Amino acid sequence: MLELKGTTVSYGAVTAVDDVDLTCATGEVVALLGANGAGKSSVVKAVNGLVRPIAGSVVWQGRSIESWAPEKIARAGIVTVPEGREIFGNLTVLENLRLGAYRLGRRAARSDLDRVLGYYPVLAARTSQSARTLSGGEQQMLVFGRALMARPELLLLDEPSLGLAPKIVAEVYATLRQVCRDLNLTALVVEQDIATVLSVASHAHVMASGRIRVSGTADEIRSDKSLRALYLGATS
Repeated sequence: MLELKGTTVSYGAVTAVDDVDLTCATGEVVALLGANGAGKSSVVKAVNGLVRPIAGSVVWQGRSIESWAPEKIARAGIVTVPEGREIFGNLTVLENLRLGAYRLGRRAARSDLDRVLGYYPVLAARTSQSARTLSGGEQQMLVFGRALMARPELLLLDEPSLGLAPKIVAEVYATLRQVCRDLNLTALVVEQDIATVLSVASHAHVMASGRIRVSGTADEIRSDKSLRALYLGATS
């Protein structure tokens, strides 16, 4: 479904992503691991069009999309759940969710709303509440729910556990597992919480200094003794 081939991203003289190969099959959850500055978020931006690779390709369902505008990529079914829970705080929970379905029309939004709220009962009880008054965990659920309202085929999740209590992180990932299973969604998850993301991922890649250093199944990555060294910054 998604394939990166030799993808390279630079910011001026700084190479953030260097010759990365990565694939995500339909219905698969793939984890992209690494320390801060490893290049993980730049991979996401190369996929969703926020940055344009200087080399290599990004192929989505057989089409090269590395030159596409972000809005065209979103319309093609690639939806991002950004780092930092970017909600519209002055709008209600319901209004935030409806914004996710902006390209589908009101009828589609109505038909999807009950399904999305079924995954997040806490939001169903707060639809008229201002989004800024939600807890951090509830705001993360709202961002997830808004992304689902867009009927994605591929979810890009950038550090979904950031700043959340362990119990909330477990709930977020349990729902992600269920959603991907129910809707046959594909997900690429950028994460530093190794144990949690590997509990839902089928495959994982570990980045350091802009390159993928280790790849394998979730079980293989979990047991790889080099993983800790990569997180501490070693690149050999």
